[in-house]
Amino acid sequence: MPFCAVILDEARDGVLLRDIERLNDILASVVQRDSPEVHDIFTRFRQHGINRQADVDDEAPLQRMIQCAKDLTNENALGVMRCFSIALNLVNSAEVHHRMRVLRQYELEADRVSTDGGPLPMTEDSMRGTIQTLLDKGHTKDEIFDAIMKQKVEIVLTAHPTEVNRRTILLKYKKVSEQLAILDRPDLNPYMEAEATGALKRIIASIWGSDEIRRTKPTPQQEALGGIAIIESVLWDAVPEYFRKLDAQLKLSVGDRLPIDAVPISFSSWIGTDYII
Repeated sequence: MPFCAVILDEARDGVLLRDIERLNDILASVVQRDSPEVHDIFTRFRQHGINRQADVDDEAPLQRMIQCAKDLTNENALGVMRCFSIALNLVNSAEVHHRMRVLRQYELEADRVSTDGGPLPMTEDSMRGTIQTLLDKGHTKDEIFDAIMKQKVEIVLTAHPTEVNRRTILLKYKKVSEQLAILDRPDLNPYMEAEATGALKRIIASIWGSDEIRRTKPTPQQEALGGIAIIESVLWDAVPEYFRKLDAQLKLSVGDRLPIDAVPISFSSWIGTDYII
Protein backbone atom coordinates (compact mmCIF):
# COMPACT_ATOMS: atom_id res chain seq x y z
CA MET A 1 0.00 0.00 0.00
CA PRO A 2 1.49 3.38 -0.97
CA PHE A 3 2.54 5.83 1.73
CA CYS A 4 0.18 8.55 0.47
CA ALA A 5 -2.97 7.69 -1.49
CA VAL A 6 -3.78 9.62 -4.67
CA ILE A 7 -6.96 9.03 -6.67
CA LEU A 8 -6.04 8.52 -10.32
CA ASP A 9 -7.24 6.56 -13.33
CA GLU A 10 -4.87 3.59 -13.51
CA ALA A 11 -5.40 3.05 -17.24
CA ARG A 12 -4.74 6.69 -18.07
CA ASP A 13 -2.19 7.56 -15.41
CA GLY A 14 -0.41 4.26 -14.89
CA VAL A 15 3.09 5.67 -15.33
CA LEU A 16 2.30 8.54 -12.96
CA LEU A 17 1.02 6.08 -10.36
CA ARG A 18 4.24 4.11 -10.79
CA ASP A 19 6.33 7.22 -10.09
CA ILE A 20 4.22 8.20 -7.07
CA GLU A 21 4.48 4.71 -5.58
CA ARG A 22 8.24 4.72 -6.12
CA LEU A 23 8.58 8.03 -4.26
CA ASN A 24 6.15 6.98 -1.53
CA ASP A 25 8.06 3.76 -0.91
CA ILE A 26 11.32 5.66 -0.56
CA LEU A 27 9.79 8.20 1.83
CA ALA A 28 8.18 5.42 3.88
CA SER A 29 11.52 3.63 4.28
CA VAL A 30 13.25 6.86 5.30
CA VAL A 31 10.63 7.77 7.91
CA GLN A 32 10.36 4.22 9.26
CA ARG A 33 14.12 4.03 9.73
CA ASP A 34 14.36 7.46 11.38
CA SER A 35 11.13 7.49 13.40
CA PRO A 36 9.14 4.22 13.48
CA GLU A 37 6.54 5.71 15.84
CA VAL A 38 5.79 8.63 13.51
CA HIS A 39 5.59 6.23 10.59
CA ASP A 40 3.07 4.02 12.40
CA ILE A 41 0.91 6.98 13.48
CA PHE A 42 0.92 8.42 9.96
CA THR A 43 -0.07 5.02 8.55
CA ARG A 44 -3.01 4.88 10.96
CA PHE A 45 -4.13 8.40 10.02
CA ARG A 46 -3.94 7.51 6.38
CA GLN A 47 -5.92 4.31 6.81
CA HIS A 48 -8.63 6.16 8.74
CA GLY A 49 -8.82 8.63 5.88
CA ILE A 50 -9.12 5.85 3.30
CA ASN A 51 -11.89 4.18 5.33
CA ARG A 52 -13.72 7.49 5.68
CA GLN A 53 -13.49 8.12 1.94
CA ALA A 54 -14.83 4.64 1.19
CA ASP A 55 -18.02 5.36 3.18
CA VAL A 56 -18.66 9.02 3.99
CA ASP A 57 -21.75 8.08 5.97
CA ASP A 58 -19.67 6.03 8.42
CA GLU A 59 -18.62 8.30 11.27
CA ALA A 60 -16.40 5.71 12.96
CA PRO A 61 -13.21 6.34 10.91
CA LEU A 62 -13.51 10.08 11.49
CA GLN A 63 -13.96 9.62 15.22
CA ARG A 64 -10.96 7.30 15.36
CA MET A 65 -8.92 9.90 13.48
CA ILE A 66 -10.01 12.61 15.94
CA GLN A 67 -9.07 10.45 18.91
CA CYS A 68 -5.72 9.63 17.29
CA ALA A 69 -5.06 13.35 16.89
CA LYS A 70 -5.96 14.02 20.54
CA ASP A 71 -3.43 11.43 21.69
CA LEU A 72 -0.53 12.95 19.74
CA THR A 73 2.44 14.47 21.48
CA ASN A 74 3.74 17.73 20.08
CA GLU A 75 6.77 15.97 18.64
CA ASN A 76 4.72 13.28 16.92
CA ALA A 77 2.22 15.84 15.63
CA LEU A 78 5.05 17.71 13.93
CA GLY A 79 6.40 14.47 12.46
CA VAL A 80 3.03 13.38 11.08
CA MET A 81 2.38 16.79 9.54
CA ARG A 82 5.82 16.68 7.90
CA CYS A 83 4.99 13.24 6.48
CA PHE A 84 1.83 14.59 4.88
CA SER A 85 3.60 17.70 3.59
CA ILE A 86 6.56 15.86 2.06
CA ALA A 87 4.39 13.10 0.58
CA LEU A 88 2.15 15.63 -1.15
CA ASN A 89 5.12 17.64 -2.41
CA LEU A 90 6.60 14.45 -3.86
CA VAL A 91 3.29 13.84 -5.63
CA ASN A 92 3.62 17.36 -7.08
CA SER A 93 7.13 16.54 -8.33
CA ALA A 94 5.83 13.38 -9.99
CA GLU A 95 3.00 15.35 -11.60
CA VAL A 96 5.42 17.98 -12.93
CA HIS A 97 7.43 15.24 -14.63
CA HIS A 98 4.25 13.57 -15.89
CA ARG A 99 2.98 16.79 -17.47
CA MET A 100 6.27 17.15 -19.34
CA ARG A 101 6.10 13.50 -20.40
CA VAL A 102 2.54 13.85 -21.71
CA LEU A 103 3.34 17.13 -23.46
CA ARG A 104 6.37 15.62 -25.16
CA GLN A 105 4.35 12.62 -26.32
CA TYR A 106 1.64 14.93 -27.64
CA GLU A 107 4.22 16.95 -29.56
CA LEU A 108 5.77 13.81 -31.05
CA GLU A 109 2.38 12.56 -32.20
CA ALA A 110 1.60 15.95 -33.75
CA ASP A 111 4.97 15.97 -35.54
CA ARG A 112 4.32 12.56 -37.10
CA VAL A 113 1.49 14.01 -39.18
CA SER A 114 3.61 16.98 -40.28
CA THR A 115 6.21 16.87 -43.04
CA ASP A 116 7.97 20.26 -42.84
CA GLY A 117 10.28 19.27 -39.96
CA GLY A 118 9.76 22.47 -37.98
CA PRO A 119 11.57 22.88 -34.64
CA LEU A 120 8.38 23.81 -32.79
CA PRO A 121 5.47 21.37 -32.36
CA MET A 122 2.59 21.48 -34.83
CA THR A 123 0.01 22.15 -32.16
CA GLU A 124 -2.72 24.75 -32.01
CA ASP A 125 -1.17 26.63 -29.09
CA SER A 126 2.41 26.78 -30.45
CA MET A 127 3.95 29.46 -32.66
CA ARG A 128 4.23 26.93 -35.46
CA GLY A 129 0.57 25.99 -35.25
CA THR A 130 -0.50 29.64 -34.96
CA ILE A 131 1.46 30.63 -38.08
CA GLN A 132 -0.04 27.74 -40.04
CA THR A 133 -3.55 28.66 -38.90
CA LEU A 134 -3.05 32.26 -40.05
CA LEU A 135 -1.66 31.11 -43.41
CA ASP A 136 -4.66 28.83 -43.88
CA LYS A 137 -6.95 31.80 -43.23
CA GLY A 138 -5.32 33.77 -46.06
CA HIS A 139 -2.93 36.06 -44.20
CA THR A 140 0.32 36.79 -46.03
CA LYS A 141 3.71 35.78 -44.70
CA ASP A 142 4.72 39.46 -44.46
CA GLU A 143 1.65 40.26 -42.36
CA ILE A 144 2.36 37.38 -40.02
CA PHE A 145 6.05 38.28 -39.66
CA ASP A 146 5.27 41.95 -38.95
CA ALA A 147 2.68 40.96 -36.34
CA ILE A 148 5.12 38.63 -34.60
CA MET A 149 7.78 41.35 -34.50
CA LYS A 150 5.32 43.60 -32.68
CA GLN A 151 4.60 41.05 -29.95
CA LYS A 152 6.25 41.80 -26.61
CA VAL A 153 6.29 39.62 -23.50
CA GLU A 154 7.58 40.95 -20.19
CA ILE A 155 8.50 38.44 -17.48
CA VAL A 156 8.44 40.00 -14.02
CA LEU A 157 10.52 38.29 -11.33
CA THR A 158 8.73 38.60 -8.03
CA ALA A 159 9.40 37.67 -4.43
CA HIS A 160 7.69 38.28 -1.14
CA PRO A 161 9.09 38.50 2.39
CA THR A 162 6.34 36.15 3.63
CA GLU A 163 7.59 33.31 1.39
CA VAL A 164 8.29 30.42 3.76
CA ASN A 165 9.60 27.76 1.39
CA ARG A 166 13.37 27.56 1.40
CA ARG A 167 15.06 27.82 -1.98
CA THR A 168 17.23 24.77 -1.33
CA ILE A 169 14.18 22.61 -0.58
CA LEU A 170 12.40 23.77 -3.75
CA LEU A 171 15.50 22.83 -5.73
CA LYS A 172 15.48 19.37 -4.15
CA TYR A 173 11.92 18.75 -5.33
CA LYS A 174 12.99 19.91 -8.80
CA LYS A 175 15.80 17.35 -8.70
CA VAL A 176 13.24 14.66 -7.86
CA SER A 177 11.47 15.42 -11.16
CA GLU A 178 14.81 15.31 -12.98
CA GLN A 179 15.67 11.88 -11.58
CA LEU A 180 12.25 10.56 -12.60
CA ALA A 181 13.01 11.76 -16.13
CA ILE A 182 16.26 9.76 -16.10
CA LEU A 183 14.36 6.66 -14.97
CA ASP A 184 12.06 7.11 -17.99
CA ARG A 185 14.91 6.84 -20.49
CA PRO A 186 14.46 3.92 -22.94
CA ASP A 187 18.21 3.24 -22.99
CA LEU A 188 18.46 2.90 -19.20
CA ASN A 189 20.78 0.13 -18.12
CA PRO A 190 20.78 -1.49 -14.63
CA TYR A 191 23.67 0.67 -13.41
CA MET A 192 22.00 3.91 -14.52
CA GLU A 193 18.72 2.82 -12.91
CA ALA A 194 20.49 2.05 -9.65
CA GLU A 195 22.28 5.41 -9.71
CA ALA A 196 19.05 7.37 -10.35
CA THR A 197 17.20 5.42 -7.67
CA GLY A 198 20.04 6.01 -5.24
CA ALA A 199 19.94 9.72 -6.03
CA LEU A 200 16.20 9.78 -5.28
CA LYS A 201 16.81 8.10 -1.94
CA ARG A 202 19.47 10.64 -1.01
CA ILE A 203 17.32 13.60 -2.07
CA ILE A 204 14.24 12.42 -0.16
CA ALA A 205 16.31 11.57 2.91
CA SER A 206 17.84 15.06 2.84
CA ILE A 207 14.36 16.62 2.56
CA TRP A 208 13.17 14.62 5.57
CA GLY A 209 16.24 15.66 7.52
CA SER A 210 15.94 19.36 6.67
CA ASP A 211 13.85 22.21 8.00
CA GLU A 212 11.51 22.86 5.08
CA ILE A 213 10.36 26.35 5.96
CA ARG A 214 12.12 29.66 6.39
CA ARG A 215 12.10 30.82 10.01
CA THR A 216 13.15 34.44 9.48
CA LYS A 217 12.10 37.15 7.06
CA PRO A 218 14.46 37.11 4.04
CA THR A 219 16.61 40.14 3.31
CA PRO A 220 16.47 41.84 -0.12
CA GLN A 221 19.75 40.09 -0.91
CA GLN A 222 18.21 36.69 -0.09
CA GLU A 223 15.19 37.50 -2.23
CA ALA A 224 17.54 38.43 -5.06
CA LEU A 225 19.29 35.08 -4.70
CA GLY A 226 15.94 33.39 -5.18
CA GLY A 227 15.36 35.35 -8.39
CA ILE A 228 18.84 34.49 -9.63
CA ALA A 229 18.12 30.82 -8.93
CA ILE A 230 15.11 31.00 -11.27
CA ILE A 231 17.26 32.58 -13.95
CA GLU A 232 20.02 30.00 -13.56
CA SER A 233 17.80 26.93 -13.34
CA VAL A 234 15.16 27.81 -15.96
CA LEU A 235 15.44 31.04 -17.94
CA TRP A 236 19.16 30.96 -18.78
CA ASP A 237 18.70 27.93 -21.02
CA ALA A 238 14.99 28.02 -21.90
CA VAL A 239 14.75 31.55 -23.34
CA PRO A 240 17.75 31.35 -25.75
CA GLU A 241 16.65 27.87 -26.81
CA TYR A 242 13.17 29.17 -27.63
CA PHE A 243 14.64 32.08 -29.59
CA ARG A 244 16.70 29.66 -31.68
CA LYS A 245 13.63 27.55 -32.37
CA LEU A 246 11.54 30.63 -33.19
CA ASP A 247 14.22 31.86 -35.57
CA ALA A 248 14.32 28.50 -37.39
CA GLN A 249 10.51 28.28 -37.49
CA LEU A 250 10.16 31.79 -38.93
CA LYS A 251 12.68 30.93 -41.64
CA LEU A 252 10.74 27.79 -42.48
CA SER A 253 7.21 29.20 -42.28
CA VAL A 254 7.46 32.78 -43.54
CA GLY A 255 10.92 33.00 -45.13
CA ASP A 256 12.32 35.57 -42.68
CA ARG A 257 14.59 35.17 -39.69
CA LEU A 258 14.45 36.76 -36.28
CA PRO A 259 16.38 40.07 -36.46
CA ILE A 260 19.52 40.09 -34.36
CA ASP A 261 18.24 43.07 -32.35
CA ALA A 262 14.77 41.61 -31.76
CA VAL A 263 13.67 41.50 -28.12
CA PRO A 264 10.36 39.62 -28.03
CA ILE A 265 10.88 38.76 -24.36
CA SER A 266 12.11 41.23 -21.75
CA PHE A 267 12.60 40.97 -18.00
CA SER A 268 11.91 43.16 -15.02
CA SER A 269 11.76 42.66 -11.27
CA TRP A 270 10.24 44.07 -8.13
CA ILE A 271 12.29 41.86 -5.81
CA GLY A 272 13.08 43.80 -2.63
CA THR A 273 10.46 46.52 -3.20
CA ASP A 274 8.48 45.41 -0.12
CA TYR A 275 11.30 46.98 1.92
CA ILE A 276 10.85 50.38 0.32
CA ILE A 277 8.93 52.75 2.59
